[in-house]
Amino acid sequence: LLSPPAAQGETCEEFDLLACLRETIELLDLANAGEGRAVSVGGPGGPLPVRQNRAAVEQVLMRLVSAARKPAGPGSVRIAGASGPDSIHLTIGVEDAGEAGRLYHWLSVDPAKACFRNLVDVPSAVAVMVVGRRIRAMGGAVERDDDVATRLSVKLPMLAAIAGRAG
Repeated sequence: LLSPPAAQGETCEEFDLLACLRETIELLDLANAGEGRAVSVGGPGGPLPVRQNRAAVEQVLMRLVSAARKPAGPGSVRIAGASGPDSIHLTIGVEDAGEAGRLYHWLSVDPAKACFRNLVDVPSAVAVMVVGRRIRAMGGAVERDDDVATRLSVKLPMLAAIAGRAG
């Protein structure tokens, strides 16, 4: 967790982010026998083509969705996808502001400065720290929505945008 991220080739691929997100949710539902909060997907009515390292995005989605739906009990999670000319946007909404705050905290914390107050939270907190670190290694960022306390967003760059600026 504290070592530098493994170097990966920037395998740029165009794929449908919403289809990828739906497949991730379906896989998690199958693996967890439907346990955890229900997850709904939002976005444009049709496909949402993006250019990025698909395997890396799938890893981020798997861990984000898993962390967001993990707490048992009532409630649901809504994840929406969007894209701009040079970035990918994921918005994650949960029903509890405290849960959104914890998710944001563990996604944003520097692993070298992490302080675990409750040992029960360690496995899920470490998994969320790993995905937060992966997001930053990809050149992305996690932000808290100042207007809606139950929502946060993840932004990832489009690889084509990075390549376009380099040349």
